[in-house]
Amino acid sequence: MKIIIFRNRQENLLGSIWAFFLPLLLIGCGGSMGKIEVEHINAITIRSEIAIDQARLANAESLSKDLFQKAEVTLDLARKAKESKQGLDAVRLAYDAQNYAQSAEKAAIYKSQEASLNAIIQRKETEILRQQSMFDTINQELEDARLGIQEAEADKKQLKLEFSHSSEIAAQNLVRVRDDSKKDRIELSILQEKFEEKNAEWQQALHQIDEYETQIYKFRRQLALAESVTDEAKKTASQARTKAILQGQTYSQKIDNLKQEKMVEDHAAMLKEKAHQARQYVERQKAWNNSKTGKSSLDSQKQSAGKSAITDWYLAWVDKNITRHLQSYTADVIVEKILVRSNGEKRDFIDRGNLTAEIKNMTLRNWALSDSVFQAELDNMIGIYRFNKVSNRSSQPVTYDVWEREVWMREDDKDQWEVHREIWRIYEEVPRY
Repeated sequence: MKIIIFRNRQENLLGSIWAFFLPLLLIGCGGSMGKIEVEHINAITIRSEIAIDQARLANAESLSKDLFQKAEVTLDLARKAKESKQGLDAVRLAYDAQNYAQSAEKAAIYKSQEASLNAIIQRKETEILRQQSMFDTINQELEDARLGIQEAEADKKQLKLEFSHSSEIAAQNLVRVRDDSKKDRIELSILQEKFEEKNAEWQQALHQIDEYETQIYKFRRQLALAESVTDEAKKTASQARTKAILQGQTYSQKIDNLKQEKMVEDHAAMLKEKAHQARQYVERQKAWNNSKTGKSSLDSQKQSAGKSAITDWYLAWVDKNITRHLQSYTADVIVEKILVRSNGEKRDFIDRGNLTAEIKNMTLRNWALSDSVFQAELDNMIGIYRFNKVSNRSSQPVTYDVWEREVWMREDDKDQWEVHREIWRIYEEVPRY
């Protein structure tokens, strides 16, 4: 469009130049008259009117409105210049009007062609879109048809599988029916044989009944004979019973005497056991209530000997030599067992007889030593060993079981260090400390 306008401007410029110089040329050729002929002005005006009419026919009035209006206005000015006897202006304006009209015509033609091309392009694009839509529809129909074919093939395969499965089931049922029929015939044959056997047994039973009745008759006769013998035996038994009663009374008196003697002995033993238990209870109470004073009568040499004895006692346990470990205990040792749980504390007492089993049971739990310390208390040397292990009673969070052994040793009359007291403190399910 810019190229067309540029060309129009060039043509207008050339036309204006020609319109300016042509009258001068005519004036020069006219000799002394020095004026433009009216016929020449009319001819140029007519050509301008023809150019405007041609532009109007090309629809320049709407497609190139500005140039067309300029052509009409310029032609009108040319007519006015003619009426005013301004020949040179009339010629120039008439040529300008012609040029404007021709430019408007060309611009209208170009725009009309462009509109036609755009319309054609629009129609083609619409047709392409319609064809594309039609192709999409056809493709969709083809895809639907393909899917339908696939579904039909799948249904066909499924029907084949179902038919094959049904055929297999029917064949299996037929085989099963044949097997059942064969089994029924076999069972019928077996039942027939059993019936014949039972019938034979029944006949045999009837024969045995006859024999039993004969034997019953014989047994009745023997029973009558036995009853007479039994009466005689009853008399003899009555005499023996009377004699046994007399002897039983004598034996009962002797047994009562023995029982009284046994009761006296048992009562004395019971009193002795109660006294022993009372002494043990007092000793336990003393042990539980015995608090440390922090004072010691042992010199450094004695303390060193006590530590060595406690260490030997501990190493024997580490080596799992329970026999050597228990040799250090006195016969009347007092072992306190304090079990501390989240719901409270429980105190107990372990006697010397159960100490072996208790120590073995605790040894099996894979304790790890975490701390040890020695203390001197009066004439005792105390060793405290603390062990721990992961508790098996809970998984999250991780808790630990702690076993603290507080062993008290002192020298006996033979200068041998012995364990006369031990305290177990067992803490269950405690966090890491």
